[in-house]
Amino acid sequence: MPPSSSGGSNTALIVIIVVVVLGAVGAGAYFLLSGSDDGERQAYVDALVATSDDEDMANYPGLDVECAAGATVDAIGVDNMALTPEEIEADEDYDFADLAEGGLDQEQGGGIFDGFADCGLVWRDAFYAQIGGEEATDSQRQCLDESIDDQLIEDLMVAGLVEDTEGAADVEAPLEEAITACRNA
Repeated sequence: MPPSSSGGSNTALIVIIVVVVLGAVGAGAYFLLSGSDDGERQAYVDALVATSDDEDMANYPGLDVECAAGATVDAIGVDNMALTPEEIEADEDYDFADLAEGGLDQEQGGGIFDGFADCGLVWRDAFYAQIGGEEATDSQRQCLDESIDDQLIEDLMVAGLVEDTEGAADVEAPLEEAITACRNA
């Protein structure tokens, strides 16, 4: 018996349905296995925003707080958060390293660093705010700009985020040299 003309289209339709169903099942399994939940992510973002105050933000000029909170959660990962949103809101004195299970690693710290830059933070300005460089004269600021490269600032800030005292010690000597050299500029 010759195949009917509708038999070929039924086979094609079945193949399309199977592909769509498998795709949907695969996507659902991915989200179940990854623990990805926008509601849970948003709860963390909201908690981080709620605990940010003007004093904290003075060290991060130009930073969009909501964006930075999202970047922090994304860099750490919802599944790697050590504190619940409720615990974050209850303890406003947490450090970034406290947020990640086992403390922040270099990759997570680098992700936060990059995320904050994407959210409007000029790390050089934040660095100067933390060392009192905003009170420097124009010639001192120019000297610091010429003496301290962006990589040194990134290394120092990431070391601070992850509480890496050895990494911070590695950048302290060139930083101290630059500050000392620029004091009398």
